Amino acid sequence: MKSSAVPRGFTLLELLVYIGIAGIVVAGVSSLLFMTLTARIRTESISEVEQQGVHVLRVMTQAVRSATTLQAPASGTGQVLTIDVADAALSPTTFSVVDGTLMITQGAGSSVALTSRQVAVNSFSVTAVTTPGSPGAVRIVLQLSRRNAGGQYAYSYEQTFYATASLR
Repeated sequence: MKSSAVPRGFTLLELLVYIGIAGIVVAGVSSLLFMTLTARIRTESISEVEQQGVHVLRVMTQAVRSATTLQAPASGTGQVLTIDVADAALSPTTFSVVDGTLMITQGAGSSVALTSRQVAVNSFSVTAVTTPGSPGAVRIVLQLSRRNAGGQYAYSYEQTFYATASLR
């Protein structure tokens, strides 16, 4: 009696085709994951800078509007904003940049950071735009960028924010 043996397993050619197809699929999925990660980092960077900028300007303009007098800059442009407020314990209130972080100091208290570690203050200027007979006004220009902490891959983003506030 003759037995017919059916070969089992895969040929070398079939294995190479399967490995090639698997490689293409893995490369496609890896590419898709990398693009998704890049988009997430970009979105987080933009969002962080914009949220910090809007928050800082809101705090500063509210402080100026509720201030009683504008100390610095009295005229021209400066790197520090100093105001007097109605509460003597909080006077003077000073906004300044220390090591790329915007700080607020109220009265004799210690300085508190207004910006987070993820955001760096590239430039900060305050210009007195007071007209004769007005109580006082300032124009604030603030440039923020995303910090690349620890040398990690991060999307580089920078934005300049502008605001004008006057005493009431």
